[in-house]
Amino acid sequence: MVAVLVAATPLGLLATGTAWGEWGSDEIADVVTNGSALGYTPSGLENGWELGVPMPDYALAGMNEVVAYILSAIIGVALLVIIFKLASLLVKEKKVSNVA
Repeated sequence: MVAVLVAATPLGLLATGTAWGEWGSDEIADVVTNGSALGYTPSGLENGWELGVPMPDYALAGMNEVVAYILSAIIGVALLVIIFKLASLLVKEKKVSNVA
């Protein structure tokens, strides 16, 4: 099932506009909520910090956009599997030590 979702990831490229919640400071004032535009950029977003990411916009320079989206999804799934596996090992260790 996860493989199907990873393969379907590039379908987001067919959509127009930006994904909900992924607005930049240059586009937040134009976001429409309940029929009216926000009309301003919150100071925290305008003067906030910037996060440097390894794959901005889910892509790598020179890589096909569809391939980059799929690679990004695979990396995200792999990281989550690793994190949850490590967390489950810690929980199992605590249960074993509490029983003994």
